[in-house]
Formats: sequence, structure tokens, C-alpha cells
Amino acid sequence: MKVRLLILVFFSLLGWSLYLPGQNSRDATPFSSSASSAYIRQSDGAYVTDNRSFEFANVLHDDGSGYIRLLLLKNVHNEHIGGREETTGQMAVQAWTLEKDGTRNERWSFKAEGNDGYALNDVRFFRLTEWGCCDWPNVYSFFSLLSGKKLYVSNSDLTEVVVLNSGPQAARYVAVGCYKHGIPPMLQYGTDTEVKQRFSLLSSRHCDDRPEIFVTVGSKHEKSLSLASNEPLNFTILLTYADGTELRIPVRSDAIRHEEAKLPRGYTLSSEAVGNW
Repeated sequence: MKVRLLILVFFSLLGWSLYLPGQNSRDATPFSSSASSAYIRQSDGAYVTDNRSFEFANVLHDDGSGYIRLLLLKNVHNEHIGGREETTGQMAVQAWTLEKDGTRNERWSFKAEGNDGYALNDVRFFRLTEWGCCDWPNVYSFFSLLSGKKLYVSNSDLTEVVVLNSGPQAARYVAVGCYKHGIPPMLQYGTDTEVKQRFSLLSSRHCDDRPEIFVTVGSKHEKSLSLASNEPLNFTILLTYADGTELRIPVRSDAIRHEEAKLPRGYTLSSEAVGNW
């Protein structure tokens, strides 16, 4: 296939030598990055970018006492065809655990649709962004930095509930999002290693009309909560729409009690199986 080259940039990280596929996972030989490029594909006029980059991530141990150091290699491929509004993309990420003696162990990898992504070290997630288009919002996918498993999808940042002095394993997360055309938005609840519950949020609203997410233990709406370690995990999830419509969904003893939710007429929460996306 003939391609007209606009930009072709080859770069290497100073002092890093070539890494070959199949290299021993405990090898301490330095890595290198390969070429990045941008070009127009003549077969369909697509504007294409391919970018490879390295990133370090510091991931807290479960008890919060120290860090796991990860090296991430990100490969991002984006395409935009003239005359169309959307930009399609795919990202592949590989992760290695870095030891103090300089060796590394391959930990996980994934490939997924998306246009950009980076590690959120403070909450032990990798966030992958699939750009929105027209009346379709951005879709954020949150992968565990510990395992590479896809856990949550949302159209906004995760809402966090922290238990004080308990380490990251005690934190809980709430997400609401549309992720596929024809599928209703999904309410999700769990930790940074597993999703405990999922519910389809059924109503006549479209995905471009999405709620803000709050949590509360009283009357004040919060974007995050901090609870004492000697208290049960009891709070309320609030979904608030721009027109003032509000859904109140209780969490009692670390579980969403959808049967006790206060929902306006025309809204339903339908329990879904928790599995892979």
C-alpha cells in the first residue's frame, strides 16, 4: 500500500538499548522505544498516527505501606478519515514490575479501543479514553494497575469513598456510564481490584443527557467521601440530572440496595451479572 508520508519521527531514550520480543522477563537490559509516525493513508485518505511511549507508575501496596514500581509501554494508533467526525483508535499497554536490583518481570498486558490513556497512580487505575463524537460522550475505561483487568466504564471520573487509615484495598468506587450504542447506562460499584455489583439504569433519557454523581451520608452532596475505619460502609449514591431529577440509591453494609432506591417514575435499576466487559 502506498502512503504519503507527512511526518516520520524516530526517537530513542538516551542510554536505553534495544529490547527484543521474547527477551527474558527478568533481564535487566535497558529498553528502547521504536518509531512513532504520522501519515495520510492514500487508500481512504485517513490521517493516521502511531505513537509509542514509556511511563512509570507507582502503585500502593494494599496496606498503603509502600509502592510497587511499574514500567508501562503504551502503543496508540489513531485514525481520522476526512469528512467523518469521529477519530477511531486502539491502545495496547504492557506492564513490567521493576525490582530493586534492576530486573523486571512482565506483569500484564491489554489491548482495547481508545485514543489516549495514562496511569492514575493515586487510585491504582489506568484510565483509557475513547473520544466522544456528535451526541456521544467520552467513554473512560478503568483498568487495574495491579492486574491489567478492565473494571469500570464511565463518562466521568470515578467517585471514590475512602476509609481512613485502611489502605487502598478499603476504598470503594462508583461509576455510571454509557459505553455502547443501544445499551443503557451502567451503574457499577466495587473496589480497585473487582466490581462487586452492576445495574442497568433504564429510562427514556439518552446518553448525552447524563447525571452528575455524588455521594453523601447526610444532606450535603459530595464528589468523594472519607469514612472512619470503625464505621460500616453506609452511604447514599445520588444521581442528579440538569433538570433537577434525582435518584437516591443506598449503600448498606458495603452493598447497593437497589430495592430500597428512591427513583422517580419511569426509572428502573436492573441487576446485571458481574463479568468481563
